[in-house]
Amino acid sequence: MVREAAPIGARSPESMWDTIRALLRHECGARTFDNWLAPIAFVAVEDDTVRLALPTAFHADWVANHYLDRLRALWTAQDGDLRHVTLCVMPADAVAAAAVPAVAAVATAAPCAALEPRYSFSNFVVGKSNELAYNAARTLADGGPISFNPLFLHGTTG
Repeated sequence: MVREAAPIGARSPESMWDTIRALLRHECGARTFDNWLAPIAFVAVEDDTVRLALPTAFHADWVANHYLDRLRALWTAQDGDLRHVTLCVMPADAVAAAAVPAVAAVATAAPCAALEPRYSFSNFVVGKSNELAYNAARTLADGGPISFNPLFLHGTTG
């Protein structure tokens, strides 16, 4: 049975989870917390059991072996009625959706390199010495049929 809303003055499971996360970050250090404990998402409280989700079975197994007892102790310290912690596996996108509230997307333009207008095919002087390089570069730029995409041109200056 999932718990109903907490009485006035009582802390919600989500706020208890925030407190526990802060304690774990302090105890374990930022690197360990970020690698192993930050991806844990609070799912629900059912009777005396807290359900937490992790993105992979490997992750859940590692947390169970190294931090399950500590998680149980911290939850019990927050609320004496919570005596069990279970870990479940949810796909990474579901864990991320549960862990982070939705935020409106901000559209940003992708950065691009500014092209120098003087350096275009229309201004390029083609001669016997650079005809092959010109044709290869033009074919690549036009998106023609090419068997090998990377084009590297090297030569002396002048």
